[in-house]
Amino acid sequence: MKIPERVIQISLACLILLSLYFTYVIWLSPANKGTTELTNEANPIVPTPINYRTASETFLPLRVVWYDENEIKESTSENLITNIQKELTKAEIGKVEKKVSEDKEAFASYSQIENGIEMGYASNFLLAKYNDAYKMSMNLSSANEGNLYFNHLQIDYDKNKIRFLNYSTFSVYEATIEVNKKAIEDFLTQKNASLLAMKPANDSILGHQYSTQNKIKLKKYSYILAQQPVSLFRNAFFQNPENVQENNSVFSFYSGREVLSVSDSDQVVDFKGEIPSEGKRMDLFSGSFSYIEKLGNTIGNLRYFDYSSGTVNYRTFVEGFPVFGDGKQGKVSIDIQRAAANQVGKKSAYTIHIETSRNTIQVPIPSDEEVELVSTNEIIQQLIAEGALVEKINNVMIGYTWEVIKDTKSVVDLRPEWYVQYEETWYSAKELLQKLPELEAK
Repeated sequence: MKIPERVIQISLACLILLSLYFTYVIWLSPANKGTTELTNEANPIVPTPINYRTASETFLPLRVVWYDENEIKESTSENLITNIQKELTKAEIGKVEKKVSEDKEAFASYSQIENGIEMGYASNFLLAKYNDAYKMSMNLSSANEGNLYFNHLQIDYDKNKIRFLNYSTFSVYEATIEVNKKAIEDFLTQKNASLLAMKPANDSILGHQYSTQNKIKLKKYSYILAQQPVSLFRNAFFQNPENVQENNSVFSFYSGREVLSVSDSDQVVDFKGEIPSEGKRMDLFSGSFSYIEKLGNTIGNLRYFDYSSGTVNYRTFVEGFPVFGDGKQGKVSIDIQRAAANQVGKKSAYTIHIETSRNTIQVPIPSDEEVELVSTNEIIQQLIAEGALVEKINNVMIGYTWEVIKDTKSVVDLRPEWYVQYEETWYSAKELLQKLPELEAK
């Protein structure tokens, strides 16, 4: 049966009108205007955030170690660590109590286990914030709740204990735990767990960190570069974004004591302001996270990286590894300090300084190129040969280096390499090898 030409024409017209309607709904409807506010930076309308970043994804530990009798394996897989953390959230945990404080010998007896898991951070983290972020419902009344920091979390299967260890103060806090060990081991034995064989503690140069047994091969990535609108940071950082005014001559925004400026040359975003606290003591992790959560996932997979002297650093993570740039790329640094009494009013007790970059990585470009890295011990031995002092090496981990491609401004390369925290500063191993003579000469 032949369809009349007139019917076909009417049908095509209806399809075109339907397509235009769906385009309007997706891109131009009022519900989505907040996500597409890219052209008018002076627009005073504050968009409604679609997705706030959660504390559970932001404060996730960086690595998990599996002690399986005579074998030690490690992974930085975000999916694996997330699944294990969910099991810990469901566990029954007793009262957390102090076992060791500032005692290196007593601490050593707790730091090694034969069966169980350990999850670690690159820096100290507040136990009360961990308890809150993962809704653990732990009783911290005997654990100096407001001022207890840890950097390793340990589950001892043989003794059914959960421990919070701090390698910088040689402190141990402990509680009983009932957890689904089988569920955790099922996650660990999955193909996508990405486990690396590690050397025993007595074969590792750093006492608080295991060494990889073999060389490591990791993919090199390329990403399409995106420049975020200044309105994203304005709406996330200012207390009242709707009252913000713009100074067009210097590309800055201000409201009361709050000021946000953007460098035209390198696109660094700099924000300074104050935090109303009603006189209460500031939790630096909660205080800084209140700004991070409003950035959502727009500038990448931001996670807590390290903390020092009032500054909390969050970095973009790719495939479980942090991104390092030569500027502020892939990083948000939030410094919170108690303000002088004459600087602020009665309700404001802290000043805040945030630094980040408008330049972010967005879409990965597939690549088969791989980079081979030497083992942990080998890179440490290279550093020692050039004069590094073992006691100054706080951390060694793999990171992705942000490399600008000279021929194009729209794509960046991410190359894996070893990174070393020497005293309080992070360097690529290559950079530290060059700087050691100068650093140790001082």
